[in-house]
Amino acid sequence: MRNLRYSGRIAGFAASLLAASVLSTGSAAAVTGPAADADALNFTAHIDVGEGKQACSGALVDPEWLVTAASCFADNPAESLEVPAGAPAEHTTATIGRTDLTTDAGQVRQVVELVPREDNSDVVLARLARRMTGITPVPLADAAPGAGQELTAAGYGRTSDEWAPVKLHTGVFTTNGVSDGEVDLTGGDNAAICPGDAGAPLVRDTADGWRLAGVASRSGQAGCFGVDSTDRTAVATRADSLAGWVDSTVRASRVVDFDCDSRADTVIGDPDAEIGGDASAGAAHVTYGGGGTAMVHQDLASVPGGSETNDRFGDELDTLDYNNDGCTDLVVGIGDEDIGNTSNAGMVSVVFGSRDGLGRGRDSLNFEQGKGNGALARTSSEAGDRFGAALAAGNTPAGDPYIVVGKPGEDIGSTKDAGASVYIRGGTSHEIHQDTSGVPGGVEADDRFGAAVASDGVHFAVGIPGEGLNGNDEAGGVPLFSHSTDSDGRPTPLAWLGQDREMIPGSPEEGDHYGAALSMARYKPEASAAATTSVLTVGVPHEDLGSTTDAGGANTVTISASGEVSLRSVINQDVDGVAGGAEQGDEFGAEVAVANRTPNTVPGGDDLLVLAGSPGEDLDGAADAGAVQVFDHATAPGDGDRFVRAGKYGIPGEPGADQRLGQTISATPAELYLGMPDGPAARGSVYRLPWSQLTSGEGAAADVLKPGSDGISATGAHRFGAAIR
Repeated sequence: MRNLRYSGRIAGFAASLLAASVLSTGSAAAVTGPAADADALNFTAHIDVGEGKQACSGALVDPEWLVTAASCFADNPAESLEVPAGAPAEHTTATIGRTDLTTDAGQVRQVVELVPREDNSDVVLARLARRMTGITPVPLADAAPGAGQELTAAGYGRTSDEWAPVKLHTGVFTTNGVSDGEVDLTGGDNAAICPGDAGAPLVRDTADGWRLAGVASRSGQAGCFGVDSTDRTAVATRADSLAGWVDSTVRASRVVDFDCDSRADTVIGDPDAEIGGDASAGAAHVTYGGGGTAMVHQDLASVPGGSETNDRFGDELDTLDYNNDGCTDLVVGIGDEDIGNTSNAGMVSVVFGSRDGLGRGRDSLNFEQGKGNGALARTSSEAGDRFGAALAAGNTPAGDPYIVVGKPGEDIGSTKDAGASVYIRGGTSHEIHQDTSGVPGGVEADDRFGAAVASDGVHFAVGIPGEGLNGNDEAGGVPLFSHSTDSDGRPTPLAWLGQDREMIPGSPEEGDHYGAALSMARYKPEASAAATTSVLTVGVPHEDLGSTTDAGGANTVTISASGEVSLRSVINQDVDGVAGGAEQGDEFGAEVAVANRTPNTVPGGDDLLVLAGSPGEDLDGAADAGAVQVFDHATAPGDGDRFVRAGKYGIPGEPGADQRLGQTISATPAELYLGMPDGPAARGSVYRLPWSQLTSGEGAAADVLKPGSDGISATGAHRFGAAIR
């Protein structure tokens, strides 16, 4: 019987061999064979686990993902290949495209997430902190190798005479046979899979280039430095059997994951929570997908500011991975924060996620005017600025973190409450307002530029609900921007949306407040290689429809990668087929959301959804009971409109006066969250329901999250559900 060994390498005396090298002491050695060509196999990765504790090899199969061996991360591969999903237990980096590790070719990325196979086979997908550029991933073979077929292995494991070589080496192996999930191989010309080669790609040369046929698992290790063996056989995991798993994993949408366990977490704001006796100091409640809850507020040592009366921490929430470690970080806009004696100046805090949970790792990062660099350093906190009253955060497709912050109370020169936004990215910040070059309109009192913002990583939009148009005060407008920046890091202005534009139906009217609510998501159009087109929904909550005042409405537009803007739909309750009927004070569009259920694939029916809240909707005699309507972006608004209210689609109870369902909406690819901070629960609540419940019209009652249940603290809770992410 063969005694095959797993081929990850634990660092030992290799440290002394590399003392003079720029590499870490745990850098890998290699497949026994010749050094590889610099370009032909540049999709091969050298993987360093624990800063020198373990070394393996791998292959780039997507710009953001490697495939490698699970045994590289298992505690004891001989006993079990089980690897927990989520962040690696040890700090892990991958060097890709550097066939000679003494050079600076290729790129180095941190590995931030592991996705093992459910069958516990010796293979794992490893997500990189940032996408690779300039290196083409290797496609997976679509069939198993045939008996006698030759495969080329490439790895950084030991050679016959080096414990820790600095070059990628190759070897040719002959296929002996295949099973359901594995390939049996024998090395030729003294080739062997050696320690450090776990996860090494075995590739087949085809007319269309290299195809990944296997992932190295275990071997006899004959001829490997320091190993006494004559067995040149090896076993690899079949790559063609991995195609479905790889495809579904790399296309899956990111979840909010504060504790890096690959399970979806949720954060819910209660800006009027009492903290330490301070009324309306505010808090954010976290529910972890793996179990457990937490409460984040400014009296925690890791969160700056200190809780104060009327701070309203938790009123504005968004998420991103600010430090590219794979853990989601929480961004909190605190527009009512007093800075010293300056009331309602505002600030923004980034509370970092970690393996131990939100706010339990490094201290939070704080942004306030007059500190930091760029535009923030050049401005000062003034009373009523409300910096952080609106925010949108995320990561660009390349992985760059950004935060767009609204400060609608900013005075521009002597113009009161003209408003501005601050764009934070790349270690600096830029102020944007209507005196900024390329931004339409001009600075006017009470415009409130930045009262709403929305972004999706490709584009962003800024709401100016107080904008006067054609002599109509507070008609509103929305400038659009691209995250493509100039040499100084400034975002690119693209276009203007408002009812003074020919493409937007209707006409500007006093008090419409076009742009009071915004939501944006990117999607992948047909024939596009990536999700670079944006869908933006603009709420117009005080739009009059005929003689019906403040009935409300919404517009949906698409923004292409090149910046072309097209109107997709005009939605209100006077549109044929749209339920509800326009009534005075409905405020349809007071809150809007765009949900892309399949962000990395071309959306099908009910995959790209537009939602609009009508918190002023009267139902069954209950004034301002509220409702939410769900529309398919691909069809006319009246085709398949779903009218969500108490007693429908799993929402419990009956409509109640002043409950204002629809004032808080949060949509993820998997679920819909509806905040009910004003009841029926005494301290507020959130309804959570899967999209299938809306698309099929059937299902169980929605999950109800509320203080005092499921571990959520009731201490000081007051308006739980005012914000959700």
